[in-house]
Formats: sequence, C-alpha cells, structure tokens
Amino acid sequence: MFSSVAMSEQSARAAWSFAYEKGLVDILSELKNDARFKGQNGWTSEGWKTAHAKFNQQFPLARFTKQQLQEKEKEVKASYRAIRDAKKESSIGWNEAMGMITTTDQEIWKKCVDKYPKIKKHENKGFPLFRRCEVLFEACGAASASEASVPAVASAAASEDTAANRFGASEDGQEASEAQSAPPSSGRKRNQSQIAATLGVYLDTKTDQAQKTVESIMHKKKREEDYSVEKCLDTVEAMEELTDKEKATAAGLFEKEIKRELFIKFKNHNVRLIWLRKEISKLE
Repeated sequence: MFSSVAMSEQSARAAWSFAYEKGLVDILSELKNDARFKGQNGWTSEGWKTAHAKFNQQFPLARFTKQQLQEKEKEVKASYRAIRDAKKESSIGWNEAMGMITTTDQEIWKKCVDKYPKIKKHENKGFPLFRRCEVLFEACGAASASEASVPAVASAAASEDTAANRFGASEDGQEASEAQSAPPSSGRKRNQSQIAATLGVYLDTKTDQAQKTVESIMHKKKREEDYSVEKCLDTVEAMEELTDKEKATAAGLFEKEIKRELFIKFKNHNVRLIWLRKEISKLE
C-alpha cells in the first residue's frame, strides 16, 4: 500500500511535458516488437530497464524514475483507449489534425464523458499523440498523422467553428501535460492558437524523421568504412603467415558484407588467421 501511494506521489510531482510524453511513446514503439522487451503479458523488466535508459539518454534533465515512466504509460494508454472508443459514438465528430473529439451538443458531450471519464481532461487541449499511441497500443497502427501536409493541417484547424471545437488549444512541447487550460478567448485567437500548436507538432515530427534519416545514413556510411573491401585487403596483405596464393583467393571472400564484418571483428590475430584459412579452403 505504501509503495503504491509513494509511486502515485512521484508521478504527480513529475513535470511531464508534451515533448516528454511523445518521447516516451516513440521509445516504447521502437521496443514493442522485440520479444526481450515486451511479451504477451506486457512489458518485461528488461523492457522497462531499456526504455528508462533510452529516455534518460534522450532527456537527461528529466530525471524520471522507471516507476514514473510506467505510470505515464498507463495514463497515456487509458487516455488513448477512452478517446478511441468515444470517437466511435454516434453524433461525435473527430478533428484529425488536432486529435480532438468535437460536438456542438452539450448533452451528448456530457453523456460521452460519463461513459468515458478519461476524455474529460482532454476537453481543452485534445490528444495530439493519438496516432502515435495507435501504433504503440494496437497490433497494426494506422498511418501516422504526420503524413498530412502542413496546408491541410492548418486548413482543418482554421475552418473549425469555435462552437464545434470544444477542446481549445493543444499542448505544446513546453507546457506540463496536466497544466490548467487558459481562459477562453475569441474564436479567431483560439483558431490561431490551434494552428500554431498543430504546426508545432507537425514540424516536430518532421524534424524527428529527418534526424533519424540522417542518423541512418551516417550509420550505414560508418559501417561501409569500418568493413570496407579495401580495409580487409590491407589487413590480409599484412598477414605474413599467408602465401600470395592464399591472399589472392581470400579476396573472393570479401564480396559479401557478412564475411568482411566477421573478418574485421576478430580481435585475436591467430583466430582470424584460422578462420580465414578455413574460408579459403572452401573456395579452392
């Protein structure tokens, strides 16, 4: 009982922002298909250990505990499932760009909140992580909302009538996820705030995608340099134990990347020589 209360108090004190929540969802999405980290009964201890390490590496100033990440994952999952089910109700609209449930009927909204209490806190800020959560919590997530173009997203937010948009401005990367919503303002200012928030989420997503693409290219380039044919041939040339014939035959091995990688990764010279001669014998 005491540990449960302490965990809740820790989670309440955590200054969660949209950027932190998005980071956690993205990290878990990357790990969820690895059986070491997530099984049929949920996340493993190794999975949470890895997620915690990755999160703190990405957000070193956050200093969240593993328990706080677990609590946030449960909270985000509850919000996602409530919104997912609520948006299927009749007379309920859905603003894809903002991640908002929309309705002009107060009674319908009240009944929806009574049935799905978790949607209440998203009344004024929407749930822009909906599509990311779909990828994380469903077996097959739909296409990411980031595929929408900037003009389409901005147009969708700008065209929403103030009465239809019951949920106000979305959270941005700096405000706490549990922060109180600002007082109501005019329809024009509200729409401008929505557009700015939506563009912020879109640009943030595109920046993440661009960064991952660059990292992938750089990683591939580094691998090509570390295990290049030239590097392998230079190493073979320096192996005095080999005859010229063996060296010439060995060159045929390095057409395959896996052979180059194995050859270079051997740390022990004698082991490398034994392996190489064994592979050469297969070619002769």
